[in-house]
Amino acid sequence: MLLAVLVGCSEDDVPARTTPLRVRIENVAAADALETSSGAITFHLPPGVWLTTATASPLYALGEPDRGRGLEALAEDGDPMPLADALVTTGERAGVFAYNSATYADGALDPGQAFVLDVDAREGDRLHLATMLGESNDIFFATDAAATR
Repeated sequence: MLLAVLVGCSEDDVPARTTPLRVRIENVAAADALETSSGAITFHLPPGVWLTTATASPLYALGEPDRGRGLEALAEDGDPMPLADALVTTGERAGVFAYNSATYADGALDPGQAFVLDVDAREGDRLHLATMLGESNDIFFATDAAATR
């Protein structure tokens, strides 16, 4: 009977162990980071998407077109929800980081403020982050798609 039980189980049936991580993303821009002819511009850090995976380039690859999963909406409109929803729908461990909220609508970080998020990572995972560059209309910040461990 013991043999039958052992044969019926595989490593795929055993959930992978995860390690909880607390990540702090701080807006370190100066309060009046850029002077223009119309006055000082403060750089705000909008909410974004986090993802833990062993995949090297899950969000984008340099020189490739947008994958149609929501990164364009993040870059153009600052809306992380389409990308986060697309990642979660396909089974990825992903979510949105936002200031004091689970939604992006509560605003961006002013200089000196921080996002703090808790994620679970498996051995070999990489943490990927992406957020819009202020009110840039089509530029995003993200972790290096080709970074090594």
